Amino acid sequence: MPADFSDTRWAADIHITPDGRHLYACDRTASLITVFSVSEDGSVLSVEGFQPTETQPRGFNIDHHGKYLIACWSKITSYRGI
Repeated sequence: MPADFSDTRWAADIHITPDGRHLYACDRTASLITVFSVSEDGSVLSVEGFQPTETQPRGFNIDHHGKYLIACWSKITSYRGI
């Protein structure tokens, strides 16, 4: 969480990239996804950054190539077809 965040934390989902080098976790209260770097032995090294999301990210997944992160939210209603 950012250093200035003082609200209650409300985690929703966590995933590791296929190559095992990054861990992503979303927080519903802060409406962001945090990116952590992961060492070769599997320990978390540091926070690499924060990605703001729409209101209350509920869950997400990472494609099997590790290129795309797909997220869904609790407070947004939006449907798009392909």
